[in-house]
Amino acid sequence: MRLKPFILVLTALALVGVLALACGDSNSDAGSASDSGSSSLEALAARLANGDDAGGISVSGQGIAVAAPDIASLSLGVSTVRDSARQARDDAASLVTELIASLEENGIAEEDYHTSRFSIDPEIDFRPSGEQVIRGYRVTSILAVTVRDLDRVGEVIDDAVDAVGDPIRVQGVTFSIEDAAALQSEARALAMADAKTKAEELAALAEVDLGKPIAISESSGGGPPPVFFGAAQLAQDVETPISPGQLEITVSVQVSYAID
Repeated sequence: MRLKPFILVLTALALVGVLALACGDSNSDAGSASDSGSSSLEALAARLANGDDAGGISVSGQGIAVAAPDIASLSLGVSTVRDSARQARDDAASLVTELIASLEENGIAEEDYHTSRFSIDPEIDFRPSGEQVIRGYRVTSILAVTVRDLDRVGEVIDDAVDAVGDPIRVQGVTFSIEDAAALQSEARALAMADAKTKAEELAALAEVDLGKPIAISESSGGGPPPVFFGAAQLAQDVETPISPGQLEITVSVQVSYAID
């Protein structure tokens, strides 16, 4: 029983020793961290003084290239409503055959048209009582057509109307350049030149030397909006006027330059 005080004293001394060592290590680590942080700040200040890692100069540039389109894309088709789905499908198929014959008479090659949409949908009447009654079935068949002779776009549309009649559907015309790579490259070069001019002006104002590009990103777009036709336009006994206009391709770049 007399040994217990002696054991308690030894335990207390051991704990004091551990705490002292821990405090010593903590102070040593804190000193090291302080020294390390001071060295990092000094290194950063030196790099900034030399113009390194200073963020550089970031600018945007835009280039627009313009050219005449060389192809037109049409959406031509038919829509029929009949008492039965079978009859609606058969009549639509007959009309599409007439439409295709019209296209081929206008020099449209077989590889320049294909079916882009086909659907069979019930036509439903909603009665005041809430009852739904099917009064027929609608078949819609649409062809995507490429016209390579832009002078004949209006004629192609008019002949399609004559061949099909009232069930005709003309959903739009868009113009494009079949191989736009050269126009894209031209717009890209203009965008980069625009960005460099802006960066050089900023560098001169800041009295620094402009370095090389260190980051570049690009976005592009362009083209005329589609042309849509209403029933009144198609009913007129005159040639449908089509104007392809000019096609614009726009390239925007975001460029970051280093500062020498």
